Amino acid sequence: MRILGVCWSLCGLILSAQSVWGLVVEDHFPSVVSSWLITLAYGVLALAGGYLALRAQAGSRYVLVVASVLGLLYALVYVTVGGIGDASSYVPGVVALATLSVCTLFVSFQARVHAT
Repeated sequence: MRILGVCWSLCGLILSAQSVWGLVVEDHFPSVVSSWLITLAYGVLALAGGYLALRAQAGSRYVLVVASVLGLLYALVYVTVGGIGDASSYVPGVVALATLSVCTLFVSFQARVHAT
């Protein structure tokens, strides 16, 4: 779980920094601001889950499972709603997020199976 903690911490840090940068630099239309705030909230969730995993806290698995499910839902919506055609530059990030989410769910499920 510690390797996943590092990955989620980096993911959260990057998303949070990008969100703050976007809130400062870009136009303040309501849709743009709400998009950046959603990204910031997800980045903080990922950062918190990664930090808890690095500290080997008991609740880290649940926070990372929530972040993983949200990440997979985002990837699913991105693919089905046409994000590949509209914003193809996001494909590497979405693939990395989906891969990290699947790995986290797999490890979390394995940890739960071995704990019982």
